[in-house]
Amino acid sequence: MTSPIPIILCGRRPTHIAEAIIAGLRPEFEVIHLVLSPDEGKAQIPAVLRGEAPGSHEADNIGTKNYSKAPAAVILGGAYKEADMIEMREACKNDSKVPWLRQDPNITASPMDPGPLLRQRAIVPSAITACAATTFLWPTTVVHAESPPEHPHLARKPIYDNLPPPRSKPPSKPHSPPHPTSPTPTDRLASQIRRARLNLHGYTASAESRFNDFMSAILAQERSFTSTIASLAPPRESHERIMPGALYVLVAAMSGSILTRNRNILLRATVPFAVGVGAAWVVLPITTRNVADLVWVYEEKAPLIAENHMRIRGAAVESWKQIKLRGEKVGDWSQETIRDGRKAVEGWVRKGA
Repeated sequence: MTSPIPIILCGRRPTHIAEAIIAGLRPEFEVIHLVLSPDEGKAQIPAVLRGEAPGSHEADNIGTKNYSKAPAAVILGGAYKEADMIEMREACKNDSKVPWLRQDPNITASPMDPGPLLRQRAIVPSAITACAATTFLWPTTVVHAESPPEHPHLARKPIYDNLPPPRSKPPSKPHSPPHPTSPTPTDRLASQIRRARLNLHGYTASAESRFNDFMSAILAQERSFTSTIASLAPPRESHERIMPGALYVLVAAMSGSILTRNRNILLRATVPFAVGVGAAWVVLPITTRNVADLVWVYEEKAPLIAENHMRIRGAAVESWKQIKLRGEKVGDWSQETIRDGRKAVEGWVRKGA
């Protein structure tokens, strides 16, 4: 009994179809390797032709894996196109020259056909032999035969001299472009859907942009507020305490309110505020200065309020200067009066002595 012919089979997933074909080819043929895609064929067939084992996809390979035998042919199923076979042959052209067989998709089996497996056993051996012989015996160069030179005496005349003139083809009509047809309901529906999607995307993008702007404005206000509050605090090297000083200012304002509880509405409204502000300047001078600067920044946005503030502040400063000057004068006069009285008393004492 002759040994089976080793071949490479190219099929597709699932592999149960390839299993049936391999079983039908036995015992005349031995499928030593199974390829399941053109990419696998380009990567694995050259190694198999060299007698080497491919290094990947061993789980999908249901062949015998007897790579010690050189394959006699490569058989491709109907799922492989002509371009796939050409690409795989180009990948293997430097390794070996074996016949490549591919199923013709234009030929279908008839109802009375005994079956593809019987035809494979009868046709594949002869096809492999013919392809191998063609590969080794076909010449690599093409020889062109020369025709004999034409001689005027050897020219033959037709039997009938009066031949009908050849019919001329009627002039072809110019090809007119097809008239544009009206859009179908499907086209109109697709156009409306596209327009609705574009409008929805535009509204969504606009809403997202406005929401981002709103959140940016809120974050900016938050940063401004936190930075403003942080700028009101005194530096650490000043040793100024906010908490005890704020309590002292509150107690001073309450004291002013207690003192003016039986007075008119003007005093009850202004005296506690003035006493509290004065206590703040005494107890928390740096913090009060920062608060005054912040209030002045907001007052500058209203020129009328800022102008009145500057006028009242100037009047208050001038009044304080006048009070200090009058106080100094009163102090000097009282000291001079006391000095004169002391001298007079000392003179009386001396005279009496």
